[in-house]
This record gives sequence, C-alpha cells and structure tokens, in this order.
Amino acid sequence: MSLNKRLFTGEPAPPPAPDQATSTPSGKSNFNIAIYNGNWNYNSATQTITVGFRPDIIWLKGIGNTDAHHQYDSNRGIGMPIYPSETNNEVGYAGGHMDTTSTGFTLKTDNMNFHTNTYVAWCWKVGNGASSNTNGSITAQVQVNSNVECSVITYTGNGSTSATVGHGLSGTPDVVVVKDRQAAGAWNSIHTNIAANKSIPWHSNAAASSSMGNNGSITRNQLTSTVFGFQTGAVGVGSVNTSGRNYLAFAFKSKTGKSHFGSYSGTGSSGKQITGLGFEPDLLILKRENGTGNWIMIDSQRDTTDIRTAALFLDTQSAQSESAEYGVNLDSDGFTITGTNSSINASGGNYIYYAWKIN
Repeated sequence: MSLNKRLFTGEPAPPPAPDQATSTPSGKSNFNIAIYNGNWNYNSATQTITVGFRPDIIWLKGIGNTDAHHQYDSNRGIGMPIYPSETNNEVGYAGGHMDTTSTGFTLKTDNMNFHTNTYVAWCWKVGNGASSNTNGSITAQVQVNSNVECSVITYTGNGSTSATVGHGLSGTPDVVVVKDRQAAGAWNSIHTNIAANKSIPWHSNAAASSSMGNNGSITRNQLTSTVFGFQTGAVGVGSVNTSGRNYLAFAFKSKTGKSHFGSYSGTGSSGKQITGLGFEPDLLILKRENGTGNWIMIDSQRDTTDIRTAALFLDTQSAQSESAEYGVNLDSDGFTITGTNSSINASGGNYIYYAWKIN
C-alpha cells in the first residue's frame, strides 16, 4: 500500500528506520520538501531528515493530524518554534526541538516526530548566518539567499510609526511577512498583487484589508527596494513595532526558474490556467484576497497524481483534506485550477499565490 493511500484513509503509516526520511528529492541546495514518518514512541529516539543542505527556514506540518504549523529559523535559533497558523508568540525550549546538520535537520523530541504521524517539511536555505543591516532606521539582523531571493529578518521595535527595516533583497520584495515574537498577535503580510494600502493575515481566512485595527500592520505604501515600514492603526504600530519587543520577518522576491509570486481571477469552473511562472511549481500557496477563504497549500510531494487534491491550510491546524474541490494540476509553466472551492476558484474571486520550485 502506498504512503499516500495510508495517509488519506487514516491508516497510520509505519515509522521508517531512524535517520531515514520517507521521501525527499536529492541533489538540491536552495529549497526542498521532505515527507517523513515520526519515530518517537515514548523513548529518546531521534531522527535526522536529509534535504541536501543546512536549512535556515524549516516549516513543518502534520499531514494527518491537527497539530499547528511549526516554523523554525536560524535567525531566532533553530530549536524555537513559532506557529504560522496561530497568533501565539514563539516558544523556547531547553535544548530546543531540533538541530540542523550540513544536509538537513535532526528531530530531538516527540514534537513533530510522534510515531503514529506523518509530516511534511518545507525547507529553505537562506544564508550563512545573519549580519547587521542598517538600511532602515532600525538596525536588523538579516540573512539572504540571492539564489532564490528570500531573506529572514529579526529586529527589535522602537515604537516609531515612521520607522523602517532593511530586508536585504536585490529589489522590492513581492511578499513580506512580520510577526511579534514575544506577544500574541497577527501574522501581518503584504503581496505585490494586493492594493498598496492593504495587508492580509497569514493566520486567518480574512480578506485583505486597509483597516489596520488598533495596532497597525505593514503595507506596500512603505515598501521600497531596500526597506519595509509600518502603517499605523487606531492606537499605533504595536503589532509590528512595539518598543523593546522582538520581531520576525520574511521577505521574498520572484526569481527566474525558482520562485514566483502573482495573482489570478477565479472563474468558478474547472480548467482555470495560470501561466508565465517559467517552471513547474513544487509548492503552491493560494489565497483569495477580495473575500474570505482559507490559505491553501498544495505540493508535489504529498500527492504525486496528475491532479493534486491533497490540501493543507496555512491558517488552521486542520489535517490534510483530499478533495477534488481543491484540485490543481502542476504544469511546466504554471498550474491549472481544476477545483471549484471558493478558496481557490470562485467566480469574481481575486487570488494571490506563492510558488516555489525544488532546486
């Protein structure tokens, strides 16, 4: 019985031998996806997952269970999780949940490694350690991978509504995401194809909005080729720049043959084709921006059929759903939406997407 069959029918997949990823494309150096079975069974077993490089961003999700998304990065310290599907602050554990190796990462506890569960790991190489970036009025710690145009940024807020932070990319980012590390709050994000005065939250199914609430956000109005800034809310910019608090940010820019960030209009009918990416994507994240709808995550490794129907949801802890309504065909120059769920293809819906190629 195939791994996918076990996942989708709810039958637990048996754990692999220790130090053995279930499925990972080989020979990659910038972005990769691993599928692995947990091996922690109330003992001290560890497991090393190989992705081909030392990852600086590790994003984990249980495929068949309702654990929250867990994200780790080397700017903050690779063993400390933060949760893209939640508003929670980061959590520090003595010894951490994991370590990185020169070719992957080692899981040290039952966290995202329980023996009855199967997991997906989306991993990016970013840099060789963070360095100070003084392009903005706030000095940030930034590491950048120019090969795929992504950066990880950490900074300490100063409370100023006019403050700026350097992002380190070679030009204006297509996507920026900011999260308060020390307090519960929004995952604030912007995208090149939503209005310049709007932001859209990762942790919610809400539409893009120009309302900054009480505590502000980020918008493209403050974005340049070197820095991002803050849009004030009714009270200030506490969500993104409270004085003395620590923040995490990611920035992404389209890179020929490796990543692309764009938009499309839904039709409500099967067969909506999106072209011009320049590659066949291995990870897609789709979101309706002019209405409510889940953030849908489709990748080439959890489902290897021609039409990928295995969806995870960035904004919830939900287990994977396999349904034709989420169907997407990954094409040589983009993707075709075969599903008609309103989260990916409603008539009159405007959608944004993130796309990465394993490389």
